[in-house]
Amino acid sequence: MECRPIWRSTRSDVPANDVVAVTTAARAVGSVVGQLARLAGCRVVGIAGSADKVSRCVERFGYHDAFSYRDADLAAAISRHLPDGTDVLFDNVGGPLLDDLLRTMRVGGRIVQCGTASIATWSPPPTGPRNEGEIVTRRLSWGGFVIFDEKDRFAEVGAALLKEIKAGSLIYDEDIEDGIEWAPAALQQLYSGENSGKKLIWTN
Repeated sequence: MECRPIWRSTRSDVPANDVVAVTTAARAVGSVVGQLARLAGCRVVGIAGSADKVSRCVERFGYHDAFSYRDADLAAAISRHLPDGTDVLFDNVGGPLLDDLLRTMRVGGRIVQCGTASIATWSPPPTGPRNEGEIVTRRLSWGGFVIFDEKDRFAEVGAALLKEIKAGSLIYDEDIEDGIEWAPAALQQLYSGENSGKKLIWTN
């Protein structure tokens, strides 16, 4: 089974009953992924880091459901919001949250790994639960996504996204600071999850 990002599918070839879970669901990448999955006919569940972002997932970006990974009983929250399992996981964080979400995957599920925001350093490599058994028994496909691999399709996809934005079916938020002196604080906000939307710095 090919592990392809959900946005590479057409609306007609993604099963309408697919369940798609998205981490960092209210931020720049996650919010767009969630909306595109919904437009493709999937049931979309967002995972975010605060009550405000959970609300934004549902009320602004149109997720069918959302919850916070900071829930006191995360395992119970995952079971409650993904009771029937997950077909596609678009993950931006890695780490313990990913370990837990892997155990919600349906047989034949697909994982798109876009980021590892929860990992502070890769030297030395972090250790944790071994997931090979989950991959084998659930027959999972797990692939990395790097946007520059898709550079030949930038114009095509950009035009398609702009069409959805103009139609009002895709919302894209930006979080803009004025002046290069904001760079250190902006980077800190990015890693702490304080920003909403794409973090940008405007300079003259």
